[in-house]
Amino acid sequence: MSEHAPSPPPPVDPVRRPPRRLAIREDSPLMSVATFFGSAIIFAGTIWLLILMHNRVGWAITVIAPIALGAVVAAMMRRAPGVLSAIAAVAGAFGLVVLFLAGTATLLCLVTAMASAAGGAVIGVHVAGSWNAWAPLALQRLGGWFLAALVLLPFPVHYFEFARGAEPLRRVVTSRTIAAQPASVWAAVRTYDEIATPPPWQFSLGLPRPLGTEGPLAEVGDVQRCRYTRGEVTKRLNIRAPESELTFEITRQEKLFKRSGRLARGSFLLAPAPGGATTLTLVSEYEPLLFPRAYWCWFEDWAGSALHEFILDDIERRALGTPPAPALAKRPR
Repeated sequence: MSEHAPSPPPPVDPVRRPPRRLAIREDSPLMSVATFFGSAIIFAGTIWLLILMHNRVGWAITVIAPIALGAVVAAMMRRAPGVLSAIAAVAGAFGLVVLFLAGTATLLCLVTAMASAAGGAVIGVHVAGSWNAWAPLALQRLGGWFLAALVLLPFPVHYFEFARGAEPLRRVVTSRTIAAQPASVWAAVRTYDEIATPPPWQFSLGLPRPLGTEGPLAEVGDVQRCRYTRGEVTKRLNIRAPESELTFEITRQEKLFKRSGRLARGSFLLAPAPGGATTLTLVSEYEPLLFPRAYWCWFEDWAGSALHEFILDDIERRALGTPPAPALAKRPR
């Protein structure tokens, strides 16, 4: 038998290694930064689009959008729930600040909305955590679809919430007894637009500052145009009963409180009080545009009562002939 030398093995092509891809760990600082800014932009963009749909604030903006924000943060990162909650809350606040800088909301509305954004974001983090912990495996595989549905949910909710039309008018009523005769109080009555004393600095947080008026409110049917730092309104005098009642209605409202409420009418009601005094009652009526009402009504009550108290202070000072308080005479810089 002849022995044959073993044939050499066939040449082997060099192994092509796959190109290296940039891998970002879910708990890395880079992922945290990307998640923070990405979720904040999604949150701000969602609110902006909702406001374009209906020029109002409702459940979709106050509650559902922050929950979706928290769920997005929890889905993109792997960290402790407390850390996720903090990142989501700060991202929501950052998104609201962006909207404020774009002129979408006043400073007081911004501060008020931050509380709901932070609370909703924390809830969203726990909603996503509960889904991963308790949902069946078959449903967990649909986690991406669940997250997408949660992000898109504010849009149909916002549409159907405000498809019903106008809301019933709401009233803010404030009374004060002034130690002066009705004739003196009536002569001292001034609307907010006609008060020369600068308002307190706190008003700059959410209330506009009057810049001037055009036309008097002396006779029934008179029309007055009032200009503010953020818009203007037009009033028409409906009732003028000396020493008893002065009522006007808002016939036009441009930019002023455009996402907070629609002003309807205002009244000054005078009634004799014991000891020669006069009870003066201010009534403001408006259509609210901020929902849910249980969350926003305290803000509106505070703003309306603060405005009424400022007007009553000026009327009482005029009726009693006392000079303005030094704290109100100079506007802080």
